[in-house]
Amino acid sequence: KRTMQMADHLYGVTQQERGVSKRVSVRFDKVSADGSFDADQAEREPAPKPDTEPSPQAETTPASRPSGVLRKALAKMREESEGPVKVER
Repeated sequence: KRTMQMADHLYGVTQQERGVSKRVSVRFDKVSADGSFDADQAEREPAPKPDTEPSPQAETTPASRPSGVLRKALAKMREESEGPVKVER
């Protein structure tokens, strides 16, 4: 994508084990033509500091409390589910 071509880093989150998340950062100049990269070296390099300070809006607390509507909707979906999704090949 064009927006990714302008960047020099790709940031993400990986979850190799259930409940254990880890932030990741890959510099595009470290990725080879076939898309592979040295994961061990990427882990040793510290993540760069952001160029800008976070906006004050990002640090403010919401004016209202969460209503729980999303949690209830997800619980209802889980109750209605028939179990694992079957994948046909």
